[in-house]
Formats: sequence, structure tokens, C-alpha cells
Amino acid sequence: MSVIEPAAQAFGERVLKILPSGCADELSIAQRAAIKQAAADARADDWTSTHSLDVRYSIPAPGRWFYIRIIAGRERRPRHRHKAEEAYGSGRAVFNILMLGMFSVVFYTLVAGGFLVFSSVLQ
Repeated sequence: MSVIEPAAQAFGERVLKILPSGCADELSIAQRAAIKQAAADARADDWTSTHSLDVRYSIPAPGRWFYIRIIAGRERRPRHRHKAEEAYGSGRAVFNILMLGMFSVVFYTLVAGGFLVFSSVLQ
């Protein structure tokens, strides 16, 4: 077993917390460690190795940091999940595109304003 990173260890703890209390109490230390490792491995497989595009950008804000993450890759969901999404119609897709557009306009306006302020164009 490899050393578990702190974020993965926290994920493993969350997995253990959602187990029924009787089941979780009967686990040995070795079993708990195995569950944590399996959760960490599954977490890594789900997000890092399955997407061909993984773009992350951190944004500083007063007192904290935020991040934006865009992931894309080959569709792997079964056909019936696509059919289930069609029930929502195209309205949700149009709303998502409009929200992304609005977010982009606000973001790039703030970035452009920051460039103007820091380049001493505006005084």
C-alpha cells in the first residue's frame, strides 16, 4: 500500500463515516486503511486519468482562493443516461451556455480592469 495523501485520507474518512455504524465499528485498523486506500485510488481514477482535458485555474480573492476547473473527455456513460437527460430538454443546455457566457464576460471584464489598474493606465 502506498502513502495516502491528506485529501485522499479525508475522502477515505468520509467513506467510513457513511458506513452503517455497526459495520464500521467491526472493521479492524487494517480494513479501515484498505478502505481509505481504495477510496483514494477510486477518487484518483475518477478524476485525473479519465479526462483528456483537465484545466485548472486559481483565482485569488481577499482572504481566500477560488478555482475554476474545466474537464473534458470521451463520453463513457451508458446510452440510457443520455435518454434520461433528454427528458430535461434543451432548456438546461441553453441556460448553462448563457450562464457560462455571463460568467466569462464578468471574469474577463475584471481581468481587463485589473490590467488597466496595475499597468497605471487608470490613475
